[in-house]
Amino acid sequence: MELQLLFHNIGYILSALTALYSGLFVYLKDRKNTTNIMFGLASLGIIVYCISRVIGLNIADPTISRWALMFNMVTIPLTIFMVHSVISILGKIKSQKPFLITIYVTGAILLIIYIVFPDSFLLLPQHKLYFLNYFVPGNLHWLMNLIFNLIIPAYLVALTFIVYRHSDWTMKNRLKYVLFSYVAGYGLGALVIPLVYGIEIDPILAAFFVPIYAIPLSYAIVQYNLMDISIVAKRAFYLAIMVGISSFGIFLIGMFDNALIRIVPNFPVIVLPFLAGTLATGIGFYIWNKFQQSETLKYEFVKIMTHKLRTPLTSIRWSVEDLSSMVPESGKKDVSNIQTSVSRLVELTNILSGVSADNQNINTSHIENVDFVAMCRDLVNAHLGQAGTKNITVDTVGIPTEPAMIRVHVNRLISVVEILLDNAIIYTPKGGKVTVSIQHGDRDVVLSVADTGIGIAKNEIHNMFSNFYRTETARNQNTEGVGVGLNIAKSIVERFGGRIWVKSEGTDKGSTFFVSLPIVR
Repeated sequence: MELQLLFHNIGYILSALTALYSGLFVYLKDRKNTTNIMFGLASLGIIVYCISRVIGLNIADPTISRWALMFNMVTIPLTIFMVHSVISILGKIKSQKPFLITIYVTGAILLIIYIVFPDSFLLLPQHKLYFLNYFVPGNLHWLMNLIFNLIIPAYLVALTFIVYRHSDWTMKNRLKYVLFSYVAGYGLGALVIPLVYGIEIDPILAAFFVPIYAIPLSYAIVQYNLMDISIVAKRAFYLAIMVGISSFGIFLIGMFDNALIRIVPNFPVIVLPFLAGTLATGIGFYIWNKFQQSETLKYEFVKIMTHKLRTPLTSIRWSVEDLSSMVPESGKKDVSNIQTSVSRLVELTNILSGVSADNQNINTSHIENVDFVAMCRDLVNAHLGQAGTKNITVDTVGIPTEPAMIRVHVNRLISVVEILLDNAIIYTPKGGKVTVSIQHGDRDVVLSVADTGIGIAKNEIHNMFSNFYRTETARNQNTEGVGVGLNIAKSIVERFGGRIWVKSEGTDKGSTFFVSLPIVR
């Protein structure tokens, strides 16, 4: 075997392993998310693509080689799945639905043609450069390259760039990964095409396109990138190099093991496989640890930001207290509103800082009995002005007249109700409706906040209370959100023996959030 062919084979084996690891990692991160599912399917396609090349290009019999290389038509579905995944990242599934339908239908038609008429895709392979057999294209092979290796990737890059220009800084960080992955990954992978048409350009570098393509893109999918882009980009690059070198080391260990057994017949066969397994385990643990560090960076970001907020808020509070004795009677109400708002901001900042800890450090001396019904009624009235600016109707249905006493930290629970009311108003279009109701049971009291807003897709409901999670529709509706409010609310409610959940019939069908708290007897 020539040295170039050896490196070609090693590169595609490493690429298949990288696709396997990254595809599984992304899919297992969120098995119901469209983005993750499509990335996992695309990774499966990449594995088939890599294996078919390694087998087909190393077989001397042209007929068998052709049979193996026919599996390279998996380029069509894997491109479609990857495009679907990226469009999901962009939050453009709805607007790009005609485009997605078009490429799915086009891909299906082309696959049927290639399967029914295999000569239109590939003829008997021939010896080219150092390959025993290499692709000889059929009369319609060029269609796949034109549509799925040129037009569709170019369209997706242009769409990503357009979305990038109009995104907030958090989304821009994610899209930098996407743009880098597509331009660098597809550019490197395209090196296999010239030799197909007789242009003798060595395609060996294309064997290593998957680490450059898949690893940054998997980061873009699973991370919300609240850290600096350069840190993560460097980390992804170093991890790709580490995976490549380490996997190559395992491959060499396997080759050396076979040679050593032939030279030393009595050499224990378990030694080198044990070393390879240990190395692989160490690699897996190291990569897992690096991903965990990315999560830690998020929490550190929130911790630093909340710390920075406390100082100006404290100054505002002191200044307002000084002004309260100086303003005339006509301005005292405004000053009082400012004081109340600043107190709420200080409390919310304190709660937000709890996101960076393992639990909420609630001072038990501040826990007291409170009438939940009266509290909710006051908070609804306080939000009428915010709703009025969007011409949103706020209705109270079934609010009981008798009190419902609960034992909580009052300011923390106020923050929970405010988060639900704020979200309902923010994510409900102008002219919509928000309905607040309370059910007073024997053992608990249940608050429900329903809206006619953007709703939640079925596959996203189970993630709604996760840290830093925001649905695709929510990111498009409100670019200033971070995705911690509902997680904070869940932490507070559960701390007082309650529970919080959500129901929605789907996107654009509104949603209803529920909070249940035990009644004090």
